[in-house]
Amino acid sequence: MPIAATIAKEEIWQAIEENKIPFLAGHTMNQNPVSCAGSLAVIKYVEEHRLLENTQQVGKYLLDRLQELLAFDIVGDVRGKGLMCGFEFVKDKKTKQPFDAALKVSVAYEQECVQRGLALFACTGCVEGVAGDMMLVTPPLIITRQQVDEMIDIMKESLTALQARLK
Repeated sequence: MPIAATIAKEEIWQAIEENKIPFLAGHTMNQNPVSCAGSLAVIKYVEEHRLLENTQQVGKYLLDRLQELLAFDIVGDVRGKGLMCGFEFVKDKKTKQPFDAALKVSVAYEQECVQRGLALFACTGCVEGVAGDMMLVTPPLIITRQQVDEMIDIMKESLTALQARLK
């Protein structure tokens, strides 16, 4: 069951109210008690299992471990916050020149990872909407340090195989 909310700063709501812009929301399943109960159960689970703390702590560990990927010639940048991270592929580290879009580097990397049991999200067209390849690394909030280590090992194996193919 879907559930959603809109959050905005006071000045945004004031602008809507002052301009008498209608802000209508209403659907067949509006205020569905099952959706509300499910949402409350999720919030309770997140709090009881301290998933926000895990996101901060394991997220920092993940980002630290992802820095190791910069040792590869084809990885030009690693960045992230919490458990939402990513890294960028480059043809030339000094200039940050992307690979030719036709090579589909991120898709090839995604396939290398899947063959080893890891699912990541390939992103293409990150440079001027055409070139550029990067990977999103967004594990579940319950991930452990041990699982991060396993993930990084697979990523490194996959990068070694991909880098060899690109040379």
